[in-house]
Amino acid sequence: MIKILSIRIILPFALFVLAACTNQPERWTNKGSGPLSAGARNEIARNSPEGLVRIGEGFERSGNYANALNLYDQALANDPTLIAAKLAKGRVLSRGSRRPEGIAILNQLVSEAPDNREAVIALTQAYSFTQDYTKAYSTIEPLAHSGEADQTALNLAGTLAQVLGNPVEANLFYDRALQINPGNSDILGKLAISFALENEYESAIAVLQPLLNNSRGSQSAAKTLAHIYALSGQIEAANAIIRSAGDPTEAKKQEKFHTLLSNMNRNEQAIALLFNVVPISVLERENENIDE
Repeated sequence: MIKILSIRIILPFALFVLAACTNQPERWTNKGSGPLSAGARNEIARNSPEGLVRIGEGFERSGNYANALNLYDQALANDPTLIAAKLAKGRVLSRGSRRPEGIAILNQLVSEAPDNREAVIALTQAYSFTQDYTKAYSTIEPLAHSGEADQTALNLAGTLAQVLGNPVEANLFYDRALQINPGNSDILGKLAISFALENEYESAIAVLQPLLNNSRGSQSAAKTLAHIYALSGQIEAANAIIRSAGDPTEAKKQEKFHTLLSNMNRNEQAIALLFNVVPISVLERENENIDE
């Protein structure tokens, strides 16, 4: 005798089979994400797709992009119009191998809602990841010059202006950001580097001094101070400063960086110091030297 299964059992099973046969994100899933079980995911998706986005953002902040993306996709499968999920998915994809897809999502969001500050900032950062700083700056500039800019937008605009060779504009953005959040260590550090890149070393150290005097931020400030000395051509002094910070592993890493920094032009130095990446042009030169 064949037992007839109830609809309550058949329906979820059919949904799982259907999802497995397509490339579309699953509305319901049989896979957990981290400590979040499949049942919990489905329950949240059913009642509040926004809840999946908030949980996904927690994964994203911790660097677990795979689980974050799973939750964003499921949220979108349940509510394709959910802007928060589109923004989050675009932001995560723009960090990895699917960057063009992420940029396309963010571009669409910005074109549909130019006043969406989070989307503008995410798209700016996505272009910065590709080292297309001209596109990045043109994306953030309207927001940065408006009265709606927050410290994040102003900090990013200042960094991009400096990288593109406009230190006066960069300092204006940094000053406005500091008016919103005086004493912000990240902005002060970038402002100090901005002065040093223009050979204004005394001004750079004066800006950095409050951070050097603050025990909580002194290690990070010492690293910035070492970079200022390296920019001035005093590589040995820069290495001595970084060794005094007390982390031998970090000191060796920074000593190599200081040597690499000394072989860069000012634009490349700005990229390396303000975005913490090796410029593409430097990597190309290194590869050419290896080939020779």
